[in-house]
Amino acid sequence: MKRWVTAIITQVFSQEERGRALGIVNAIGTLGVAIGPGLGGLLMSVGGWRLTFLVNVPLGLVAIFIVAFALPSLASSKISQSFDLVGAGLMTLTLTCFALFMTRIQTFGFGESIELILLVVAAIGLVCFLIVESRLKEPMLDIGIFRLADFSLNLLLLAMMFAVVAGMQLLLPVFLAVGKHYPPQEIGLLLTVLPLAAALASPIAGILSDRFGSRPVSMIGLLLMGLGCWGASGLNAESTVLGFLIRTVPLELGLGVFTAPNSDTIMSCVPQERIGIASGLWSLSRTLGMLSGVALLGTLFTMVTMSDTKFKHQLDVTTAPVEALVKGVDTTFAVMALIVLTSAILGIVLWWRSRSTIAESNAEIAN
Repeated sequence: MKRWVTAIITQVFSQEERGRALGIVNAIGTLGVAIGPGLGGLLMSVGGWRLTFLVNVPLGLVAIFIVAFALPSLASSKISQSFDLVGAGLMTLTLTCFALFMTRIQTFGFGESIELILLVVAAIGLVCFLIVESRLKEPMLDIGIFRLADFSLNLLLLAMMFAVVAGMQLLLPVFLAVGKHYPPQEIGLLLTVLPLAAALASPIAGILSDRFGSRPVSMIGLLLMGLGCWGASGLNAESTVLGFLIRTVPLELGLGVFTAPNSDTIMSCVPQERIGIASGLWSLSRTLGMLSGVALLGTLFTMVTMSDTKFKHQLDVTTAPVEALVKGVDTTFAVMALIVLTSAILGIVLWWRSRSTIAESNAEIAN
């Protein structure tokens, strides 16, 4: 759903207003993430788990009404294209095998041959997909879009950052529940504060992006996320609630600052007729980043946590001593900080490359 919202905003709003619009939409989405768990718990206590699904019926009807009567009419690209059945089949195979691979390594690690088979099939499927798409007259995905360096590398940055976000969403509840033994109500409250920080930062980041450009603002977001990961790598059994928030809030603030300008940059790189494809790839990068983050960072956390305990041959971290759990959390957050640092370096290279290109263009015009 969100990928279509991104495409619509890109078409409706001008370049000067797009960052602010994307920031507001991202804030609303993040606010939903913050409210959702608490509201879901309340609905379950009132009417059981079925009510959490039934409530979507009236919400869906309201959404249909808004789309029908409030959504502006957008110009069609008027591109007539047949359905790429071969490409769709290869992409389905590739993503299915990759998702199964990532899911299985969370449970079984890398010790079974089926994980390797799934990974190899996914890799072969991806190669075949790229070959087929590059030769078709009407491909599902125009491979040429990846020749745009800013577009491709910013998609990579997005995937890397949401891998970090997935790791954070996995580790922090475990730390609070198993390491600190906080009750569910307190855990829910603490985990609600974090996305609220991102929701507050996102509209401000969008406004700053419109004023100063998306690249410097997204760099600030990366630095804040790196600071948050570095701070979270110091969590321990003695950490207070205030200490927990001081160490982790910068991570969510950074995410709120990073996402809107990054999305703006991605959507600004492609021609108007490729906005739909770009928004789909934006959503895919985010999803694959979170899937990879949960699997790989979760596996790292489990391996480190269980490595120094008498339970190291088990994969149940809930039985590990608090010291081992803290070691797993801190080590994984340290690795996440390295991921963000790598992303920041990549972002600086992109920024410098862009400034150099603009300077060369201005020099050619002057001559």
